[in-house]
Amino acid sequence: MNANLEHYKTFYHVASLGSVTKAAKELCISQPAVSQMIKQLEEQLGVSLFVRRAKGVQLTAEGEVLYSYVKAGYEQIADFFLKTADNEKEHAKMWFKELEELGDTAANLKAAA
Repeated sequence: MNANLEHYKTFYHVASLGSVTKAAKELCISQPAVSQMIKQLEEQLGVSLFVRRAKGVQLTAEGEVLYSYVKAGYEQIADFFLKTADNEKEHAKMWFKELEELGDTAANLKAAA
């Protein structure tokens, strides 16, 4: 299977939103590009992932199975990035506190001189 991770990301958004057009807007790419990626993913997997409807798309049974895996992975990755961002905020707070303390120390040394 040679599917690009972008195909799975696109699949996730189309499945979550139930619409190729909404997914395209969310991903800031064209609707034909989203349709093409879904088509390529379906060809690579050898299954239809969606039933196309007049107002959006609906997952097939195979699409439901794939979505359960992709959703879990996508949410784990998002959780990782949220935790990483929180850690970076904590490090920044500590760094600014150290800078404040250094500034206080420098001001005290200057006043003592």
